[in-house]
Amino acid sequence: MRVLFVCIGNTGRSAIAENIMKAQIASHEDPFVREMEISSAGINANEGDAAEEGAIKVMTEKGISLQEHSATQVTPTLIERFDLVLAMEAKQRQALIEKYNANPDRVYLLTEFVGDHGDIEDCWGQKKKVYSKCYAKIESLTDKVIIKISKSHKKSKEWSLR
Repeated sequence: MRVLFVCIGNTGRSAIAENIMKAQIASHEDPFVREMEISSAGINANEGDAAEEGAIKVMTEKGISLQEHSATQVTPTLIERFDLVLAMEAKQRQALIEKYNANPDRVYLLTEFVGDHGDIEDCWGQKKKVYSKCYAKIESLTDKVIIKISKSHKKSKEWSLR
């Protein structure tokens, strides 16, 4: 199972989501979950950009390093490699489908995938408390993503989004 998180520049929200989920699955009891491949990219990423300073600070406080993060640009080839693509905003989901020809059955808003609603607001250039709030929201949502994937896999012994 391969999951890709997408935001604008891949220096904040999607990088946070990728690294939170990697930390969450590392100690999961389900071997299927532990073996998942998690990555992130940006629709308008500058390849190689470092994570935002606010994201680095908040993640470091949580014991997760973003020091080595390097932004990745979304491409149709990249999207094809992933079973599930989770966008931070509705306009990004739409761009993935229209501009990058992503399969609409595999592309969701992060919130939508777990039965929530709304965008994960961009925290770029904001104060630390905004990054902290973003971290908390994403952490809660990625936990729900893992639960949904694990339950689906246990039910069917084969991955299914539905």
